[in-house]
Formats: sequence, C-alpha cells, structure tokens
Amino acid sequence: LKLSVAAVNGPSSVVLAGTRDAVAEVQDMLTARGIFTSRLAVEYAFHSELMARHRDELAEALRGISPAKATVPMISTITGEWCAGPELDAGYWARTLTDTVLFADAVARLDADAFVELGPQPALQGPIRDSIGREATVVASLRRDGGRDTMLEALAALYSAGAMPDWEQVQPAADLGCLTPFPWQRERYW
Repeated sequence: LKLSVAAVNGPSSVVLAGTRDAVAEVQDMLTARGIFTSRLAVEYAFHSELMARHRDELAEALRGISPAKATVPMISTITGEWCAGPELDAGYWARTLTDTVLFADAVARLDADAFVELGPQPALQGPIRDSIGREATVVASLRRDGGRDTMLEALAALYSAGAMPDWEQVQPAADLGCLTPFPWQRERYW
C-alpha cells in the first residue's frame, strides 16, 4: 500500500500518508485541479500501513501498562468514540501508528461552546469550526513565536465567551503594600 488517508481533520481537511512518490503524484493531481495542498514536514508516514513494522514493537514496549478508568471524559481520535479508559491498552496505542485519525468525528461528538487547540502551532482551528457546524470559540494555546502572550490572548477570548479562568493561576496576586486611600490630598508619598 503506497498511499492512505492518515487523518480526517474536517470536511475539507484530509491528510494523506504514503511513499514520497505516491504523495507527490496525488499532490500534483490535486494542485492541477485547483485544490489547495500542503506537504507536512515529517520524516515518517504516520497513520499508515507504512508504519506497521513498528506497531508490534510499540505494543511490546507498552505491554506492561494498565490503563485505569478515565477521570476526565475523552474521545478517541482513532475510534471517534468516547473512551472509558481500560481500552487504552498497549494495543490501542500501537494502532495509533497505522490507523486513520478521525479528528473530525471526535470533534463532532463534543457538545462544547469552546475549544482550545494545544500544540506548538495552531493548525486545526478551521477544521474544528467546520466539523462542529455551529458557532463556538476556538483558540490556540501556543504559537511558534507567541510565547506567554498567545496563552493570555486565548484566556481572554475564553473569558469573553463566558469561561471563568482561574486568574490566580495565571498571575498570582502581588503584595502592593499600603497606599494612601486619599491620593488627591496634595501630599507627596513617593
């Protein structure tokens, strides 16, 4: 198998994986038809059968893990279904090397008004909006050159959408000392 669908991120966002030649051939064909394409800067054809030789090795390396019941609700992007927790065993994680990522299905299952994309560079905000089919706040937590400002902007957007961030965790209160309660009495204090 030279080419496969690696991820379905949204109705108009699909990732293909395969040999360099197979990917280049499909990219050229799509570009000729006026369809936007972009090549990902990766060294491996993740989420394709080209990674099958590593699947057993990963399953063996993770053989001793004992997944517990989930304490936070989670949807698998491999199955597109809610996870209870125990099914996230070594075999599940090994499947992530070869199975198609069903990101759009997972996002569509969520009944949320706000989404935070966690990652070094936002790439899924558009597919998230396309997949949910309704108005929602979608923000990025990080950008390559954004630093702390990007996270603060995301928190501000979430706050303006009705979320209540724990601001004390963002900026602990400082002891400002004692300032006069009457600043306009024309006496100098500093």
